[in-house]
Amino acid sequence: MQAGGTGEIRTLGTVARTHAFQACPFNHSGTVPAADNLAAAAADCKPGRGVTHPGRVDCRGEARGPYNPGVTVTAVLAVLASYLLGSVPAATWVTRARGVDIRRVGSGNSGATNVLRSLGKGPALAVAAFDIAKGAVAVLLARALGLEEPWAAACGVAAVVGHNFSPFLGFRGGKGVATSFGTIAALDPLVGASAFVLAIFTMWLTRFVSAGSVLGAAAAIVLVAVLGRAPWQVAVISGLALMLIFLHRENIARLHAGSERRLGEKAEPARPPLN
Repeated sequence: MQAGGTGEIRTLGTVARTHAFQACPFNHSGTVPAADNLAAAAADCKPGRGVTHPGRVDCRGEARGPYNPGVTVTAVLAVLASYLLGSVPAATWVTRARGVDIRRVGSGNSGATNVLRSLGKGPALAVAAFDIAKGAVAVLLARALGLEEPWAAACGVAAVVGHNFSPFLGFRGGKGVATSFGTIAALDPLVGASAFVLAIFTMWLTRFVSAGSVLGAAAAIVLVAVLGRAPWQVAVISGLALMLIFLHRENIARLHAGSERRLGEKAEPARPPLN
């Protein structure tokens, strides 16, 4: 039995019934015996381990009340805003400002790699930075609005989907490499940073951007599982990584055939515009 904050006596069973057990968005380690024990909950709050506890107490030790799974207007609007943010085709607009239709050169992909091949390092770095920021900002915006971590993840996923299927480009777009890594890094900095470093190292070693992207995505899947993250986090990060790998299926085929273009090779001549 345990004394509640208001002086009432409640059993752990009563607390468990009052506050449904659920995965903590901050991935607490250990268990907290009851939601009333705020000091213990705050002391136990450490990122990186998926454990559950009764009630909901954030990392500042503030009681936040029972989790409400209902869809809120704020959450839905945040997801829609994230999709629109992700759909901004920076690569297409930057190249168009230079008199180039990126859909008619190289792979026709609206991404930083094709900008590198058509315009050079400067514009490519600017586009890559913007695309990474789209994913990270979507997650941070959701947190700033006070949304739960799963909703923040949903906003990050929406940004990636917007990048890959932009309404500004007839629901075409890029392959989501930079935006996916930005989202993953915001959700789990350790997994995101590790996957990013491996991707960059692979690109430097092989001179294949596609190989680095695919290996980085595969590493994210392994890391998020090995580190024992919460199930929703494993599902989101693995889903983003698998989508990235799927969108690189033609690149993988060219790597196997030995016909994939290496980093630094110029784009192919102009092709007929895509419908």
